[in-house]
Amino acid sequence: MLRPRACQRGLVCAAPVGRPAASRAVAAGAARFGAGSAHVGATDDASRAFASSLALMVLGAALISERLYGEGIVAALELNHPHIEPLLWGIAGGLALAAAWPAKQCAQNATALVRQLAGRLAFAGLSASLVTELMTGRGLLALLQIETGAQLSETEAVLAALIMLVLTVPSKPR
Repeated sequence: MLRPRACQRGLVCAAPVGRPAASRAVAAGAARFGAGSAHVGATDDASRAFASSLALMVLGAALISERLYGEGIVAALELNHPHIEPLLWGIAGGLALAAAWPAKQCAQNATALVRQLAGRLAFAGLSASLVTELMTGRGLLALLQIETGAQLSETEAVLAALIMLVLTVPSKPR
């Protein structure tokens, strides 16, 4: 039998009646971290931060690749096949949804706010890059009439590496 009780964060969790204290503690921990309950806990924050960092790195790599070789992300990966196009549209929609999805909690400080904003912009940028190339057949930089197929200057390469390093550095454990 389950009886509602208050958990640490003010949430109501179902705790089994008649179980030993250690078993109840394990159930409360599982509920707090999202296993077997509707509440999504700290693992969601970590996975969202990882996904944001990954999206930022992929977007940076795609834009640098397009700048160097003159091909967008779809053409560079040779994904411009009619049977793959619906999947790419679905991925672009999922990325746009990830960019617009509301956060579970507000950012606690400026660093967290910048990370959250950078992640959202990375998801939106990847989505825009895919949609642009699927619709026009040209990459995002080519559409913006930025010279592609040219060598990066030292300053551009260092600046791109530093921006990606700063925005993807791991955060302190809580």
